[in-house]
Amino acid sequence: MASEAQKQQKTCFLGTVWPGHVGLDKEECSDEEFMSHAEDWWNNLDIPNTQYAYAQFEIGGKQGGLHLQVALKVSSVTRATTLMNRFGGHWEPAANPNAVYNYCEKTEGRIKALDPKGSRPTGGSTRTAGHGSLKAVALEMLSEGACPAEVAQRAPEVYFQHHRAIDRLWERMQESVLPRETKYRGDDVPLDGEADGTQEDEGSTPE
Repeated sequence: MASEAQKQQKTCFLGTVWPGHVGLDKEECSDEEFMSHAEDWWNNLDIPNTQYAYAQFEIGGKQGGLHLQVALKVSSVTRATTLMNRFGGHWEPAANPNAVYNYCEKTEGRIKALDPKGSRPTGGSTRTAGHGSLKAVALEMLSEGACPAEVAQRAPEVYFQHHRAIDRLWERMQESVLPRETKYRGDDVPLDGEADGTQEDEGSTPE
């Protein structure tokens, strides 16, 4: 069952690929067989509007064992559920572009890095009140898929100054892609990291 976070529109994601995602039995396949199948999956992966994507084989995380970890930044908002349905693997939204770019520097548990896709920008997006005007920060966050609750959580000064405009713009953005009954209603939208009570499956993104 998909979590509420996986249903939200985002531009940044972390994904995990296990043997079952590439048609193999985790208990029966060898590491070499899994790596071959997962690398083929990566080479054939063509997610629309990909700005940058990185993948590496690693061992560790909550589930343990060998898996392929993916970091993805796209230019147009989508949902983790859409990625799972169309491309396989298990996907979770990342907080912001820096979470994607910083993951690429992670070496703990790394076995093999694969060729990246797209071009990684120099540096990354920072979310501080000193970065441009408060309005510019709000627009940047909304365009990258943040909801008003996330803006308030990560940039409280921005939300304090422009909360009415942020709420109205986010509702207008949702009207073009969501049914009316799913429009934003304050406390109904969970913040990143809030659990929905479901247990993590084998494909959950490791910490």
